[in-house]
Amino acid sequence: MKGFARFVLIVISLFCIATPLLASTLQVSIPDTSGITVQADPEGIVLFSGTDMNFMADPGQPDIPFILMKVLLPAEADLSTVQVSLSDVRSERIMDSVIVQPAKPPVTWDGEKEIILWPEGRDIQDGKDMAVYTGSLPFPEDVVFPVRTGEIRGFKVVDVPVALFQFHPLQGSLFKLVGANLCISYSDTAQPLVSGSYDTGSDRIAEEMVKDAVVNFGSVASSYGIDAYPLAGSTEPQPATGGFAIITTSNIIDNSSMLGTFAEWKENMGYDVFLVSQAQWGGGTGDAAAENIRNWLKDNYQSKNLKYVLLLGDPDPFDGDVPMKMLWPRNNATSYTDNNYRQSPSDLYYADLSGNWDKDGDGFFGEGDDDMVSGGIDTNWEVYVGRIPFYGRVSDLDNILVKLMNYENVPASETQWRMNVLLPMKPSDDSTPGYQLGESIKDNIIPSTWGYHRIYDESYGLTPAPERIPCTSSNVTNDWKNGSYGAVVWWTHGSATSASSVMDSASASQLDNNRPSMVFQASCSNAYPENSNNLSYALLKNGAVTAIGSTRISWYIIGQTYYSGSSSSAGLSYDFSRKIIQEGKNCGDALFLVKQGKYPSSYWWMNFTDFNIYGDPSISLAASSNIDYYDVSGRVMLEEGTPLSGATVTVEGEFVSRQTSSNLNGYYSVDVPSGNYLVRVSKPTYEFSPREANIEITSGNASGPVFVASPLDEPTRIDTPTGGGGGGGCNVNSAFSPSCILLLMPLSGMLRRKRKRGQIRV
Repeated sequence: MKGFARFVLIVISLFCIATPLLASTLQVSIPDTSGITVQADPEGIVLFSGTDMNFMADPGQPDIPFILMKVLLPAEADLSTVQVSLSDVRSERIMDSVIVQPAKPPVTWDGEKEIILWPEGRDIQDGKDMAVYTGSLPFPEDVVFPVRTGEIRGFKVVDVPVALFQFHPLQGSLFKLVGANLCISYSDTAQPLVSGSYDTGSDRIAEEMVKDAVVNFGSVASSYGIDAYPLAGSTEPQPATGGFAIITTSNIIDNSSMLGTFAEWKENMGYDVFLVSQAQWGGGTGDAAAENIRNWLKDNYQSKNLKYVLLLGDPDPFDGDVPMKMLWPRNNATSYTDNNYRQSPSDLYYADLSGNWDKDGDGFFGEGDDDMVSGGIDTNWEVYVGRIPFYGRVSDLDNILVKLMNYENVPASETQWRMNVLLPMKPSDDSTPGYQLGESIKDNIIPSTWGYHRIYDESYGLTPAPERIPCTSSNVTNDWKNGSYGAVVWWTHGSATSASSVMDSASASQLDNNRPSMVFQASCSNAYPENSNNLSYALLKNGAVTAIGSTRISWYIIGQTYYSGSSSSAGLSYDFSRKIIQEGKNCGDALFLVKQGKYPSSYWWMNFTDFNIYGDPSISLAASSNIDYYDVSGRVMLEEGTPLSGATVTVEGEFVSRQTSSNLNGYYSVDVPSGNYLVRVSKPTYEFSPREANIEITSGNASGPVFVASPLDEPTRIDTPTGGGGGGGCNVNSAFSPSCILLLMPLSGMLRRKRKRGQIRV
C-alpha cells in the first residue's frame, strides 16, 4: 500500500510497581486484536474494521478504535483506590502519510433543521478539533482512557478502555498496539460491597453473568469462593434459569384474567416467578414509586436469583404507578436546553442496582458528565429489564400476555418464519440515505439460510436491488402485514406516534399479530411513555412481540456507513441485531449486553437511557416451549494462554447447525437441543488443535472443547474489510428446503417439555 511503512517501534517496558498505599497488583494481558484490520483509501483516509471495537473519541478528535476490557478484581479490592498502567508495550508503526478522520458529533432533527452537538469551548474547524490536529502530541496521548469501577451482582470490576492505535497528526503516522499488559493496583478493604455480597448458596446468576463479561475470571474467581476449574471427572454446576420478577399493582393483579396464567407459564418455562404488588415494593407514583421499585430490587435480586424484571403498569415518570425513572443525560448542556433534549425516561435505572445515579447529589439523576464517573453510574447490570405499559385497558394487557405465551408455546418447526428480517430505511438527511445500515445487516449479520426484505427510497445501484422502493408508510405496512418477519429494524426520524415514512400507531393495527416481530426502532421518541398511543406500545399491542424504542430524542451520525461498536441509534440497532440473530440471545440479554459492552461518553449517553424494551425481556427468536436447550460453551486460546477473539465456531448436528464467534475473552457459547454434535473452529491465518471435536448432549449443559490456536507463518498484511453471509437464500414464503432450516421438530422424544416448577411466589 502506498505510503505504508512497516517497522516495529520498541517501547521501553514499564513495570507494575504498587505505591506504598496500593498493597496489591493484578496483571492482565491485552487480548489478541488480529481481527481488527486497517486500510487507507486512495486519498490516504484510514478505514478501520473488525469486531469488539469501541469508538470513544469526542466529536472532532481522531476516531481511533478502542477495546473495552472488563477486569475482575478480587473481593477484597477497594474500588476507590484502583490505578491502571501498561507494561511490556509493543507497538508497530504501520502507516505514514495518512489521515484519521475526526469523530462525528451526535445529530438529531427537530422537524425543521439538524441539531448538532459539537463540544463546547473547543476550536472546531472542518469537523476537526484543531488543538489535536495541529498539535505535536499523538492521539490519544495516553492509550488507557480514564477507567471506571463498579460491580456486577457483588463482583468487583474495572472497565479499562485501551486505544488500539495512536495517530500522529503532524507526521500522518499511525501506530498499532500489538501487545501489552495491564497493571492494576489497588489497596485492600474490609468494607462491604455496595450491592451486598456474593453468596454461592443463593445468587446463582452472578457467576454466569460475570464469567462471560470479564477477561480474567479464572484467575480471580477463587477470591469469591468459586472453583473456576473443576476437578477432572467432576461437572460444573448447571446454570440457573433464574428468577423472574413481575413488578405491578394489586389493581392489575385483581383485574387481569391472564396475568396469573402468564406467571404460571413463565414458571413452566423454568423460571422462579415472583409476582410483586405495591404492598411488597412500597407503591406510590412518579419518582417516589421509582425509588421504591429500585430499592425493592436492590434488597431482593440476589436472594431471589432475579435475572429478568418485567415492569407492568403506567410508565409515566411523573405520575405513573409503575413509572420509568426520569433521567437527565444532558442536564448540564448550555445548548438545546429544551427538556426533550435533556431528559430521558428510562428503565435502565432498574438494571444497575449498585451504581450511584446521582453522584453529585444535585437531584438530577443520570447526568452524562457529573454522574458518569467511578462510584457513580455503573453500566454493569445486575438484572435485565423490560416492561408492558398499562394505560387502563385490561383487555389490551391480557391480549399482549396471551400473545407472549403463544409466541413461546410452539415447536421449532413452526418458528421457521422468524428466519426473515424486514429492513425499512429512510434517509435522515441528504448525506445519510440510511440504506447502508440495511446492507450491513444483510451482509454481515443475517445468515445465508435466512431471508430478508429491504425497503429503501431508491435502488442506489445495488445488486441485488432492494425488494421494494420507495420507503413509504403504505409500502412498509403492506409488505409487513403480507409477510412474516422474525425481526424488523428501521432507521428514520420519528415522533411519539410515528416513524417517518415507515410506520405509525394507526397503521400498526393492520399488522399480523399471529406472527409478531422483534422490532428495533432507530427513530426519535417512539416509546414516549406519557403518550398512551406511542408507537412502541401500539406495536406491542399489534405486530410486535418486542418493541425497542426511544423515549425521547435519539441521536445519529451524518453520513454513517460503519455501525459496529458505534453508540449512535443505528449502531445500537446493528449490534442488537447481531446479538439476537447471530448469537441467539434473548432480547433483554441482547440489549443490555450491547450497552454493557460499550463505554458511553457524555455525548452519546442519552441513547443508552433512551432505548428501552416494551415486552418480555426473556423472549428469544428461537423460543419454543417443548424443547430443552442446553448450552455448549468453551474457549479459544493462543498457545501462550491469551484469549483469541473472532474465531468462527460451528456446532452442527443432525437437525441443528449453529455458528458463533469467540468473544473478546475467547469464550464461545451456543444453545442447542440434546443430540450428537460436531464442534469445529476456524479463523484465517491460524491453525488449531484440535480443529474439531464430537460431543454428546443428553440432559444438561456441555463443555465444548478448548481450541488452542497457533499463527501460521504468513507475512503481515493489511486486510480489506469484507462482508458476511449473503441473505436472500431462503424464501420464507415458499416451501422450506432442509438447507434453510436451523431447527426441525420433532426429534423422536430426544427433546423434553419443560417441567412446571410449582407455585408462583407473591
